[in-house]
Amino acid sequence: MRQNLILALLKPHGIDSLTLERIYPGLLDSKENLPDDTILVGAFSNMAGDHEGAVSPTLKLNADLCNLSDGSLLDLAMAEKGRLAKEAFKSHLQKNKAEAVVISDSPERMQRFVDDLAGVIDIKPILTNGYGYEWPVAEELEISEDPKGLNLSVAYRLPVKQGLCNYCGACGPACPHGCLDENLILDFSRCDHCGECARACPEDAIDIHRMERVELVTPAVILLGNPEMTSPGNSGRIYREETLRDFFSTVGTYRIDETIIHDPLSCQYHPRLGVGCSRCLDACPHGAISRNEVGLSIDHERCAECGACVAICPTGAMQYSRFNDRLFMDYFAGFRPAPGSTMVIGTEEALKKIWWRENHRQFPGCFFLVHPQPLTLTAMHLLFLFVIGVSRIIVIDQEHPSGHPFGEQVRFVNAILRRLVGMEPCSRLALENLYKGMLEPVTHPLKILYNDFTLEGRREKIASMLRFLLDFFPQKETLLQEGVPDTYGRILCNLEVCTGCIACLNVCGIGALRANPEDFSVVFTPARCVQCGACITVCPGDALTLEQGLDLEQGFFEQQTLFTDEPMVCKGCGKIFGTRRSFDHVMKVLGSGQVMEFDISVLQYCETCRAVKILESADH
Repeated sequence: MRQNLILALLKPHGIDSLTLERIYPGLLDSKENLPDDTILVGAFSNMAGDHEGAVSPTLKLNADLCNLSDGSLLDLAMAEKGRLAKEAFKSHLQKNKAEAVVISDSPERMQRFVDDLAGVIDIKPILTNGYGYEWPVAEELEISEDPKGLNLSVAYRLPVKQGLCNYCGACGPACPHGCLDENLILDFSRCDHCGECARACPEDAIDIHRMERVELVTPAVILLGNPEMTSPGNSGRIYREETLRDFFSTVGTYRIDETIIHDPLSCQYHPRLGVGCSRCLDACPHGAISRNEVGLSIDHERCAECGACVAICPTGAMQYSRFNDRLFMDYFAGFRPAPGSTMVIGTEEALKKIWWRENHRQFPGCFFLVHPQPLTLTAMHLLFLFVIGVSRIIVIDQEHPSGHPFGEQVRFVNAILRRLVGMEPCSRLALENLYKGMLEPVTHPLKILYNDFTLEGRREKIASMLRFLLDFFPQKETLLQEGVPDTYGRILCNLEVCTGCIACLNVCGIGALRANPEDFSVVFTPARCVQCGACITVCPGDALTLEQGLDLEQGFFEQQTLFTDEPMVCKGCGKIFGTRRSFDHVMKVLGSGQVMEFDISVLQYCETCRAVKILESADH
């Protein structure tokens, strides 16, 4: 560790310099006087000036408000430095032109829109009703979506074949209703399909039933009125007249940060079968997540970084790159809040308001954590803070609806800790509902604190912490259902119909179902199961069912035998290669006789001996 590492803490009345040895009492006159090797500044973003190092509002808040010791401030500064240094995500510049397909249910409404905005937006007009000289009327219109934009399949009624027409004028007088005008536009609202125009045409250029399908690709669609069409229900690329402001907000050159990352290896969605967990897809209010042939895909242009997908993901496949699960563990491995602390978590904007209002006071039992999006926190993060000694966790949020998945995570942790220790430590508040009494320290019920900062996965971490708590607070009534999300429960197996085919193991990527290679039994760890139902879908015998709920007893976190049977022993070498029940099922399906020109009795041998027997049979 460099002994000349300098960390600066900006104070309301000046700047103090902090070294590894002590806090210098001297004040610096201005930000320009910061030493050249200053690498971290405790300040709000608007106070840092031209400083090229990292800026930490968290350090600023806790130095000013929480009366931390020099050692604690240094630990916090190093934790902040580490987090900011490891915060990494891809960014790219996106240039969007002001272009859109405009779909209207009336020519008059379309004309007004074109007159007002044709010079501002590159308009491709489509009518779904009415009659107009300039725009064809779509008989059928279907909109689909892919990550690159909107695909429109449009069927137009185009009765006049322009390549054959010589503009002789014979069709005009022939129409008894005057439907065909001098611009060769046919008004189908008046046409009775009598066919006189087609019969009068000497060039056979008119077919009143003629349709032409056109495929269009566009970055956006603007709807005028209520045009009839088939469209994706949750698309952020379809706008209306009243939401044109949202459309214009996407126009121009801007930077896109790819802060939400999806890890397919941790994901319990199976694209090949189209089964498994897709909670993030359902939770995203912006339509930024979609399915494709390889899994789930994130459209970072449409992602608003609301955190819904991260909060609801039970496996950790969805991660927030600005403060991911690994960074969270490392952060608190380096800085431990004092036992009994109240932790307030919010964005810089929210916590800056607290500082502005309370910078003349001290809150010695409090810790303020600036988080770029606190609603990406999950039950794992909240429970972890509690078991390392934080007694009260307050998340400041006043922008997102109450239905945000983070609320479910708060209810879940409170339900667990209410049952185990009689406390509900987590709350989500608007800033105006935070009062001073909430910032006081609270006695923590744990005498021994959790000290494991490893991270195998989100699910495994929760299991580890619950087992830790159950060692101190064993339960008589163990089943917990109220407040528990639908991602917890058991798999039940009907042994009368299960054949031991282990098809279920092939779709359980989270490791809740595993095979015991010693006896070919199927073992199940309830705490790992996310209740995605993939195993239920692929089970050929309908032997599996789901039962929701969390059992607060140690067995829920340990492997249990779900299926076992008499082992099938190879007649040749004595190796166990399956179960009797699976063998009998295969034999029943195949029946008797020859299969692929060899005797099915070779199935009584393991894979090695079976190959030898087949080759010997072929030699004969």
